Amino acid sequence: MKVVTRLLYVLVLLSLLGGCAGSGPEQPRTDDEEAALNHLQLGIHYMRQGRLNASKDNLERSLRLDNRNPMTHATIALLYEQLNDFRLAERHYRRALRLDGDDPSIRNNYGTFLCRRGDYREAEEELVRAARNRLYETPEVAWTNAGSCVRRIPDYEAAESHFRNALRVRPNYTDALWSMADMQYEREEYLSARAFFQRLAEQDELEPAALYLGVRIEDALGDRMEARRHANRLKSKYPDSEFKHRLAELGYD
Repeated sequence: MKVVTRLLYVLVLLSLLGGCAGSGPEQPRTDDEEAALNHLQLGIHYMRQGRLNASKDNLERSLRLDNRNPMTHATIALLYEQLNDFRLAERHYRRALRLDGDDPSIRNNYGTFLCRRGDYREAEEELVRAARNRLYETPEVAWTNAGSCVRRIPDYEAAESHFRNALRVRPNYTDALWSMADMQYEREEYLSARAFFQRLAEQDELEPAALYLGVRIEDALGDRMEARRHANRLKSKYPDSEFKHRLAELGYD
């Protein structure tokens, strides 16, 4: 059975909008620092558009002007991940954390990077450290990433613990609900999978993958009527989805 995991990256822009947070008054920026921030903003803008060469050019200019902004190093690390240059990605993540080891969003991104690279236990350690940081406004993201990562080992016990921690922080967090429903189905814990799927359905408009999971859960429990209901919704709402075409394998075409 294929394991489906979602690793969530967080790119924090607060430092661009209002300066870095701190207990004292904000220090005036030099002309180089101001120009560096402008190039950082452009780098993020182009990255979101998929214009990676333009993003890389602006981020490199930003670093030439100001090499001590941890968010610039974290952002260019994320870019190098997309370019599959893991050596440079790690170098910049580590530099970002040396400059600001208290930023949980940077640590979350570094953890997801380590997980993508296959360093699951080291990734788990970084993600849990991010999640436990009291300054982190969305610890459920890092808890869910930690669960998704160790699930790849697979270490289902640790994964469940992390997903449940995410749900203790935010009971309606859809990524953690999805992950629990999908994992419990994989473990053949079908009643538990149904319970988490029902909670997921209450919170969000279900995507094709989620509807297909609902079909599989109900089919495994022998409720073909409910499975057919999910299948019909999938066919009606997402007629071109790859998951719609998989229904034939389960007898719901």
